[in-house]
Amino acid sequence: MRLDPRLKILLAVALGVLAWRAGPIGLAAFAFIVGVAALAVGALLPQGLRILRSGFLFVAVWTLLVFLLGLRSPEGVWEAAPEAAQAAVLSGARLCTMLLIGLSLALSASARQLGLALSWALRPVLGSRAWQVALSMALMVHFLPLAWQTLAQVRSAMRLRRVGGPPWSRMALLAKAGLRVMGQRTWSQAVAVTSRGLDRPGAWQPCFDSSPLEWLAGLGVILAGIGLSLV
Repeated sequence: MRLDPRLKILLAVALGVLAWRAGPIGLAAFAFIVGVAALAVGALLPQGLRILRSGFLFVAVWTLLVFLLGLRSPEGVWEAAPEAAQAAVLSGARLCTMLLIGLSLALSASARQLGLALSWALRPVLGSRAWQVALSMALMVHFLPLAWQTLAQVRSAMRLRRVGGPPWSRMALLAKAGLRVMGQRTWSQAVAVTSRGLDRPGAWQPCFDSSPLEWLAGLGVILAGIGLSLV
């Protein structure tokens, strides 16, 4: 939790790329390591559990689609089924690992810390405009779980009020109500950003306190990940 946010982003990107390219054994090792990291930073808290449930539901639907598309083979459905199932499971495992990496990063660093790290990384390229991208990144990281929570609350309110109608009508109502609530919260967030002075370049001048030992340990993790990706 106390690691340099720049190192956290570097580890998340590197492990994500390596896990996506790893074979079945290496991918299982990546999933186990990242799963332990996600649990360590609080993935079992209510907010983390909600994100995990929604994410795993998406992964399940994606895995099923990959399997069904893999059955379209000139050899026949039954002949292609084992290979299609293997490809679908591997694709779903990769997506689960990506989900755990993103959740670990989001739970281990605040939106402002990630924004400061991004401002530091983009300053050589964007110069004085890097803080604008950093602010946008921080707001996006802040609003993604907020949007998730808002939709869950609206869905719960619709269930308690026994809203009827066909599924597409309920989905449209959910989207409309969610957008209305998010619009109100967006205005509140804009006022909060302005009152804290976060809409100025000076608020996004990065100042990190890290040790070379942390970066050496991070490099060791990346080198170990490269070894796992070859398995």
